[in-house]
Amino acid sequence: MKSKVITLLTCLGILALCGACSSGGGEQAVSPLSKPTFASPATTAVATVPASRPSCLTLIEPVGNTVCGYVVYESDNTPVVGRPVFLAEALFGADNSIVFAALDQNTAPKGVTDENGMFYVVDVPSNLYFLMISDYPQPVMLHEPDNPENDLMVDWREKEGAFDLGVIPSQVFASPEP
Repeated sequence: MKSKVITLLTCLGILALCGACSSGGGEQAVSPLSKPTFASPATTAVATVPASRPSCLTLIEPVGNTVCGYVVYESDNTPVVGRPVFLAEALFGADNSIVFAALDQNTAPKGVTDENGMFYVVDVPSNLYFLMISDYPQPVMLHEPDNPENDLMVDWREKEGAFDLGVIPSQVFASPEP
């Protein structure tokens, strides 16, 4: 199990480095003690909830730091059902830039998508997290709906809150759950 986690972390680190190389550089270093300069999903994804899906925050009782949203298949907008959704902790390099996400599926804050594709995670410890959905053999990072180049991140290092991430289209799965 430990070797699988190390392999996953190595792969995610390489993907993060490749993404930084292809983005043209020029990214600012992010200190784990200060709020990063990238857009927060709390301000960018809330407006993406269509009328047929009510705000997930109206359907749950937020407790402490809470994040919720819907995961749907991008191809036909049907719900992704029964998949764990994790908040993977951001890890920083020596220069305080974000290197990659660390995910231990046994200890990470998580929720599970229901029959409507909705998930929620409550009482999340303060930290900076990447939103990931599990899919064997490894989890994949979800992207901001309005800007698919950006990974979904939730930052609770400065203030607590509840985030409705809206509807998150996913290209991860070839077909709905059997």
